[in-house]
Amino acid sequence: MLKSNHRLTASAKALSDERIFLTASMMDTKELKIDWLYRLKKKMLFSLLGVLTVAIMVTMIFFAVNLRDTLVNDSKLKSHELAVTINSNLHHLMILRAPEAIQATLVNIAEENKSVVQAIILAPV
Repeated sequence: MLKSNHRLTASAKALSDERIFLTASMMDTKELKIDWLYRLKKKMLFSLLGVLTVAIMVTMIFFAVNLRDTLVNDSKLKSHELAVTINSNLHHLMILRAPEAIQATLVNIAEENKSVVQAIILAPV
C-alpha cells in the first residue's frame, strides 16, 4: 500500500509539474502575443510621430516662404502708392510755384512715414 501511495504521489507531482509547465507556457504565449502587440503599437506610434513632424515642418516652410513673398509684394504696393501720392502732390505744388509748401509737404511725409529717408527734386533748368 505504501508503494502504491508513493506512486500516486509521484504521478500527482508529475501531473502538477506538467500543469505548471502548461500554465507557464500558456503565460509565455500570452506574453509573446502581448509583447508583439506592444512592439507594433510602439512602431505605429513612432511612425505617426515622424509623419506628423515632417508634415509640420513642410507646412512651416511653406508658410514662411509665402508670408515672405506676401510681405514683399505688400511693401512694393505701399511704396508705389506712396510714390504716386508724393509725385501727384509735388507736381501740383510745383505748378503753383510754392517752394515753402513743397518743403512743408516733404517734412510732413517724412514725419508720418518713417520709411521715407530722402527725397530729391530735380527741377528743369
